[in-house]
Amino acid sequence: NYPWVAEKLLHATGFTEVGELALATPPAPDIRRLQPSLVPQMLGAIAGNLRFYKHFRLFEIARIFTSEWSQPDGMENLPVQPRHVAAALVGDDPASLFLQARGIVESLSRATQIQPLSLCTQASPIPWADPRAQLCICADNKPIGAIGVVSSRAKRLAGIRRAEIVIFSFDVDALQPLPSRENQYTPLPTHPQVHFDLSFLVRLPVTWSEAKQLVQESHPL
Repeated sequence: NYPWVAEKLLHATGFTEVGELALATPPAPDIRRLQPSLVPQMLGAIAGNLRFYKHFRLFEIARIFTSEWSQPDGMENLPVQPRHVAAALVGDDPASLFLQARGIVESLSRATQIQPLSLCTQASPIPWADPRAQLCICADNKPIGAIGVVSSRAKRLAGIRRAEIVIFSFDVDALQPLPSRENQYTPLPTHPQVHFDLSFLVRLPVTWSEAKQLVQESHPL
């Protein structure tokens, strides 16, 4: 997806008041805001795919634009742009989709060699999720994202009908790799390591069997 997002998708997901970054010359009057989350754009992609498919999965990894600013390496003052991942499961049964999405989140630690993620009760409500089916995704007991069934209101405002959707999204930069992921690769040497090397010069009439016998009589190696 493009990093700019339509106002109706921001309104559907509850991000209307989040993020003030916008394009000076947007591609359209209602598409000027830079995405504060990947969830609004995910709903737009789902609406487009529902014209052709009833059951599918989508995911995206991209940067979001926050209201915080920093000066990396003392350079220009820029908005903080963490990398996020968002994934959606679309089908008919929200309970089954939620369990599948939860299984994906809980298996990420084994598949990608990161510290295990945990799921806990959301401290504050997720604006785009059903209040009865939403959880917080935590890494090292710190919230980094959320998982939930998309509410009827969010679907209606995004132009989605007759579909159940579960989305999870979290901060990729907040993940902690396992220590084994920090191993450094060292190329194998071109030649094997030896402590010493011996070379012999012999006369042409000397055969290999004679040289071998002489060496074996001199040393057991």
